[in-house]
Amino acid sequence: MNEKCLKSLGLLCIKTKSSKPNNSEEVLHYFNTTNPRDVCFVGDRVFTDILVGKRIGAYAILTKALTPELDQPSVKILRKIERASLTCLLGKKNFF
Repeated sequence: MNEKCLKSLGLLCIKTKSSKPNNSEEVLHYFNTTNPRDVCFVGDRVFTDILVGKRIGAYAILTKALTPELDQPSVKILRKIERASLTCLLGKKNFF
């Protein structure tokens, strides 16, 4: 989401390219809150984006990968494992 859109919605955002916040306390501190429900994790990776948010009790939104063709080989493998895990846990194959 671009900066103009975030600002018009009154949203704060931690955008990362390579590193993510080290822990949930760091995220809550960044947004000046102690309530995980004040925060929403948005990402295309189940294990690194969504589960982190859900683990602390925050909202989490799973998105499609924007550029899957640019994924490193290890990420492609992890995405397959994530999809298989979701299929096993939730009993459905298509999440979008």
